[in-house]
Amino acid sequence: SLHDALPISNDPTRIAMSTQLGAYVPHCQGSNSCESEGTMMTKRSNHIPMLMKIERIHLSRCAFAETDLRKLDLAGVVAIQCVFVEADLSECDLRRSDLTSSNFMKAKLRKAKFDEAILKTANFTESDLELATFTKANAKLARFDKARLHMAKFDHARLKMAQMTGS
Repeated sequence: SLHDALPISNDPTRIAMSTQLGAYVPHCQGSNSCESEGTMMTKRSNHIPMLMKIERIHLSRCAFAETDLRKLDLAGVVAIQCVFVEADLSECDLRRSDLTSSNFMKAKLRKAKFDEAILKTANFTESDLELATFTKANAKLARFDKARLHMAKFDHARLKMAQMTGS
């Protein structure tokens, strides 16, 4: 049979290497109108180093339940509709952050800094906010039900229609 006549080799098939493929075509003498396929850099952003720090981190509909985020610098973060339930954010820097509709229920927020933050409709129910600062924060419609607010500072904070029952 045909299969019996052909020897089977374990070596990979060798293909002759081209010496012309990919070579540059010489230009016409003194003319820029000749066709030339030079090297084209694609995805230029991959070759440029990042020299600037990203100004804001954007988080949307994320969850950090029971997560240890102590002493984390999140100044200027945009965390809309995020869940930080039972997370440890002690001594966390959240100044100038937009935390609209975020849930901090039962979170540890001791010495956390919310200065100039937007906390509209944020939920701090049963959270530990001892020594936390909310200087010039906008906490409109925020809930602080049964939250521990011992020595928390709300200097010049906007607490319009904020709920603080049992705090």
